Amino acid sequence: MDTIILTGVPSSKKNSKRIFTNKITGKPFITSSEGHGIWHKGAVLEVRSWRNKQSAAVRNHLPLKSAYVEIYIFAATSHRFDLTNKAESVMDLLVDEKILKDDSWDCVPELRLLFGGIDKNNPRAEVFIVNNNAVV
Repeated sequence: MDTIILTGVPSSKKNSKRIFTNKITGKPFITSSEGHGIWHKGAVLEVRSWRNKQSAAVRNHLPLKSAYVEIYIFAATSHRFDLTNKAESVMDLLVDEKILKDDSWDCVPELRLLFGGIDKNNPRAEVFIVNNNAVV
């Protein structure tokens, strides 16, 4: 499979929550940050574009039931961050967009996270996926 390129550094869902009040019920609810929402919307379009460019043979195997996933995160600055939080956002996106059936251990028995370096002009996540069930 080709590498999926997600522009911008993935925003962590876990560390950037906001609390709002439901206007109808008055009950509070928690949601991800605005920054995560912006990144997620753009990333959804990039994943869909990637999927549309794939052959019918690749698309017919989606969502993958078992896959090896490798994620490289390229940051814009030397600001410290937690790779696992960024990867969680990427993995959730792949499940939401039906690239992966799930991101649990039985569907993704091997996940590799790597810091790709600092690229101030092109921060991104590069996602490489290999289908464990069939040669694609």
